[in-house]
This record gives sequence, structure tokens and C-alpha cells, in this order.
Amino acid sequence: MVKSALLLTLVIQLLLASGCAKLGGGLRRDFDDGTIYSQGPTTGGRWTEKGLLDDDQAEQQYPNYAAVGHAERAPAFAQDASQAETQDTWSETANAPAKRVLENRKPQFKNGSRARRADFIDESTNEGSLWAPEGQTNYYFSKNKIRSVGDIITVTLDEQIVKDLATEVKRTLIKQEAQVELGIAQQRLLAQRQGTGTAVETTQGGQARAGAESQNDTVVAKSKDNDELPEATFMDIDLGGALEIKANDTVLAEVVERYPNGNYKIRGTKKVLYKNGAPRLLTVVAIAKGSDISEEDVVNSGKLYEYRLEAVR
Repeated sequence: MVKSALLLTLVIQLLLASGCAKLGGGLRRDFDDGTIYSQGPTTGGRWTEKGLLDDDQAEQQYPNYAAVGHAERAPAFAQDASQAETQDTWSETANAPAKRVLENRKPQFKNGSRARRADFIDESTNEGSLWAPEGQTNYYFSKNKIRSVGDIITVTLDEQIVKDLATEVKRTLIKQEAQVELGIAQQRLLAQRQGTGTAVETTQGGQARAGAESQNDTVVAKSKDNDELPEATFMDIDLGGALEIKANDTVLAEVVERYPNGNYKIRGTKKVLYKNGAPRLLTVVAIAKGSDISEEDVVNSGKLYEYRLEAVR
């Protein structure tokens, strides 16, 4: 009887200790590193709603990407894409419509009514053929250029992706950097209120950090005199002028996967200098259509179906 009571008491103590540990762990605050994070990473592109880069859809590769790329070449008798997909052979069936009878057309020549030397010169340099390096959409047997895993693609940045890069870098600001940017944003609001435009520009290194902190006190004092002047928030921070990156800059990316429909998954990295803090290493993962990549292996970021940005200090 005594042993049973002791055993029951021991079990109750263990349960109480476990419950207290869980309660304490739930109340424990995480380490405060001063970093301000929002829900990320930043995404963009022409078709972000499809979620082509979602991790939970990684196993379903081809079905998700089948609707993105170009339609496969179908038999000539197929009336539409749905009929083409149901056909298992390239030969005509009994249900196929009768072949059209070619009309007798009068031959057309460049000069006169007979063929001359100029008629045998191919002037359509951009049309696809067995010999032309361009125009890969009209290939005869197979594509002359298929990119493989490891090939390098150059991504040209446009205005939209540069804004998304600034948003992603803002997500990684630590406490000190955020205070500097808030001071600059407060001065910008004050300048807009006074109608003088932008009164402060992002400066180099220590000037931005020391200057913004000293001027922030002056701005706060002025804001007390004028209650209508709003206080700068994290949403007012604009890093467009603080990052050493602009439109038409390039990022080198590597092909990491090639899909059966002709699309490519690429990944690139670029080190971006931040004037008021430590530089960031930006990583971009995107889905690019094969026909949007030029013969020089260059693609504009505005043609990417979807891209995902992530910045690391």
C-alpha cells in the first residue's frame, strides 16, 4: 500500500513538472536580436497566383507546369489542343477530316514570270530552319539549342523587381538600421509637409547613421510643435536610394531544373551593397519560359512567370 502511494505521488510530480516546463516554455520570449521581419520571402512575376515555386508542390512537377509552357506540337488533323492531347499516334484516323485538295496557284516570282537567281536566295534570316540558329519555335526535327542543368542564364532586372528587392532588404533590417531609416523617412515627411521636396538623401556609411540620429531629435521636436505631422513608421521606409542596384543591372543565374514542357527553373545570387548597413546577399529563384530566353542566354525579369527573392545579411 505504501509503495503504491509513493508510486502515485511520483507520477503526479512528474506530470506537474512536465506541465510547468511546457507553460514556462510557452511564456519564454525568443532572443531579441533587434531584427524586424515580415512574412517573406518576397515574390513576384507574371503568374504568382499559380504558386509554381511552392515547396508543397515540388513533387507534382509536370502537371503544375503543363499549363505554363508552350503547347506541344499536335497532329495536323487535331481541331484543338484537347483533341491533340487525347491522340496516341501521329497517323490519321477514320474520324479525321478529308485532306484538302491543293488549289492550282500561279507561281510568284520576284522579277518577271520566271525564276531567277534572286528567287533562290533565302532572305528570311529570322525564320526557323535546319540551319538557322534563330527562330527556335519552328524547328523541324528537334530544337537546336536545349539548355541543361548547370547552364548560365543572365537575368536583366527591371523596375518592378528592383522595388521587390528593396522590399526584401527592408525585411532584414536590424534595430540600428531601422532607426536610421526611420529618421530619414521622418525628414522626408517633414520636407513634403513644408513643400521643399526631399530634404535628406541617403549618405555613405557613418554619416547616414550619425546624421540621421542627430537630425531625428530635431524632427521629433518640430513634430511636437505641429501635431498634424505624422510620425514615420516602418511602412514609410524607402530603400530605393540606399541600395547599389538599379534597373538594367544583371544577375547571373544557373539552370537547376528543366521541365518537359520547355520551362526552366533558375537560381541566381548577387551581392548588393547597402549604404547604411551591412551588404546583403540576394537570392532569386524563378521559372522562365524557354522561348523567352534569347540566343545569348538573356531573359528579362519582366518575362519571368514567378520569382522568389530572399535576402541574407
